Amino acid sequence: MKPAAHQFVDRDTGEVRSERPFGDWIVNYLYCQKRERAPMVYQLLGSQWFSGFLGWVNYDFPLGQNISGIRRFLKNCAVDLSECLDKPEELDTARKVFERRIRY
Repeated sequence: MKPAAHQFVDRDTGEVRSERPFGDWIVNYLYCQKRERAPMVYQLLGSQWFSGFLGWVNYDFPLGQNISGIRRFLKNCAVDLSECLDKPEELDTARKVFERRIRY
């Protein structure tokens, strides 16, 4: 199914023109027929329980550093682990990295 074209009238020429607004795919996704026919799936994905589960996976899951690439993130952002009070090997989850204690 092809999304409907977004059209407007050019005030100078009176000509009907088509455009593709930024973020058009998001609007089409939010209002698509699949979503309208499966509301329970979207209610689950937007639920407090699922949000908590994603938080646990991203911040507390023991293998989270491998999945989210914590070490790569630290390297790319030039985080100096020698400034931390904790040992670098103890910063093994995203939560520990973002809640790390820094020397002053």
